[in-house]
Amino acid sequence: MLGLRNLLFYITECEIRSSFVYQIASNSTTWYFFCASGINFTGHIIKLIEENKLNHVLLHYNEESITLINRLYDILFTNFNQLWVDRKIKNFMLFNSLLDEFMSKMAINLINKHELLNNTRRTFY
Repeated sequence: MLGLRNLLFYITECEIRSSFVYQIASNSTTWYFFCASGINFTGHIIKLIEENKLNHVLLHYNEESITLINRLYDILFTNFNQLWVDRKIKNFMLFNSLLDEFMSKMAINLINKHELLNNTRRTFY
């Protein structure tokens, strides 16, 4: 359910970014599974929370947890898509390996940099 809420937030509240991401994800040469990717990002956020790696972020920002999780989801999806484009990946079979690499680097940024939540257009990978 959280994955669906995140995806709904992304396509309704981050319309310009999510439209661009969807265009890349649905392009015949750069495609990847848009909705399934979103579920993966939600899963990674949950994992970081379960591992207590986001405690300081969750405590630092004075807003509802779901709002913060939605913002993290936006950052992850948008930045992953940019990495996908930058690497010029044309084979969706590389999705999982790139996602693992991306999340390893992104998790460090999420853990160490509070300012990442203040600017979703900056690239953090």
